[in-house]
Amino acid sequence: MNFVHTMGMRKAVAIAVTSAALFSPVITSSGAQAETNPTPAPTISPLTPFEQYRIDRENYFAAMKELTAIFKSACDRANAAYASAIATAKSKDQKRAARLARESAITAAAIEFESAKNNLGPMPIEPVRSAKAPAKNKTKSRN
Repeated sequence: MNFVHTMGMRKAVAIAVTSAALFSPVITSSGAQAETNPTPAPTISPLTPFEQYRIDRENYFAAMKELTAIFKSACDRANAAYASAIATAKSKDQKRAARLARESAITAAAIEFESAKNNLGPMPIEPVRSAKAPAKNKTKSRN
């Protein structure tokens, strides 16, 4: 069974461990005995740069998908409110107010989307592959 530990999962575990350590009752040295031979922690094989890139890229696209869904839902809500306002509007002023409300809601959603996208950071960059050694020429030269 192959487990993928993403950066988000690692951060969540680190936060949980830190908060458990901070909010747990303090153990005094008289009440607890330290183990003389602690068992070594299992070693986790380090990821290759391409594996880490793949994980970072998946996390980036998942976050972008979530941001895009939030933006789309905000635009859909603005358009639905506009449609209902136009259906009940009688005068040009009411229609203009509905249009301006929709435009301002969509603009606010776009600004929020862009700021969240900027906070997310740039897309991960693929690591440079090492250059291959030139292949030997297999054709025979006639001399």
